[in-house]
Amino acid sequence: MEVWYPAAPAADDTTDPYQEGVLQLESGAFRDAPVDDRGGPYPLVAFSHGFGGIRFQSSYLTEFLASHGLVVVAPDHKGSTLMDLDVDHTADVAVRRPRDISDAVDAVRDGVIDGLKADADPFAVVGHSFGAWTALAVGGGLIDGAGFEQVCATEHHAACAFFEGQHFNLEDAARYAKPDVRATVTVMLAPGAWYAFSPDGSGLAGVRTPLVLGGTRDSDMPYEAEAVGTYAALGAPKSFGSLDGAGHWGFSNMCDLIPFDDCAGTAGGYMDTLRVRELVDSRTLAHIRVNLLGREEDRAWLTGTSDMAWEQE
Repeated sequence: MEVWYPAAPAADDTTDPYQEGVLQLESGAFRDAPVDDRGGPYPLVAFSHGFGGIRFQSSYLTEFLASHGLVVVAPDHKGSTLMDLDVDHTADVAVRRPRDISDAVDAVRDGVIDGLKADADPFAVVGHSFGAWTALAVGGGLIDGAGFEQVCATEHHAACAFFEGQHFNLEDAARYAKPDVRATVTVMLAPGAWYAFSPDGSGLAGVRTPLVLGGTRDSDMPYEAEAVGTYAALGAPKSFGSLDGAGHWGFSNMCDLIPFDDCAGTAGGYMDTLRVRELVDSRTLAHIRVNLLGREEDRAWLTGTSDMAWEQE
């Protein structure tokens, strides 16, 4: 797992890239820098990566949150990363993902980083794509594996293709895929598969303080069916930011690794990737500050712009 935290690097320290095998991403962070403990214990945020992603896949966001006084932990979900993706066991991975997040939170709380004090009760959980689904499960969603299989047998939802021919292990689901009562704030980036929480999505009614951010040109998790469907199933209070022209991968740093179509930005008719990151950074931070930390002065950021519609209930 990766942990970002407020740090006190030496004046001559240089930032270190993220590295995993042949993968490398540029970084604005310092590896193993001393903790800046002046603001501790720090509030904790957990991040869950997408299908075929990796723990540092959205480092633009995790670095940004840490630079504003939060600790962020992101585990690799075994069998679901760019390095070890196992498409034949997606259902098995799915039911273990929520426990991955809770275990990572516990590790930070228990001092895995020397000198770092983090408050894990409560914490916020953020995820992209399959990670957004994970955030829903951690933040109060009740998975209905049998119902999901029933839906996918009769309807053609986008997420069903990832589970074709597979079955949820209901015993494992009961053991691992449980909400974490400490996760009181949730942020879902380009989410989908709301129908895995019962065919009508009613299992999402208990997700705590959700924010959905979706792109209108998302073709991986089609916007209307998946992002809008997720928001509709959630219980109030809830918020929805609709990024005009954003695709699926603009919500991550994966564009720096793989030239997906939506990485072309305005040249391809999509929202500029840097603009997507600006909107995600500012709204995610404000949502967490208001709802986890009670900083009402940040509520002014929870509003729409000319390129992002905003809805809340």
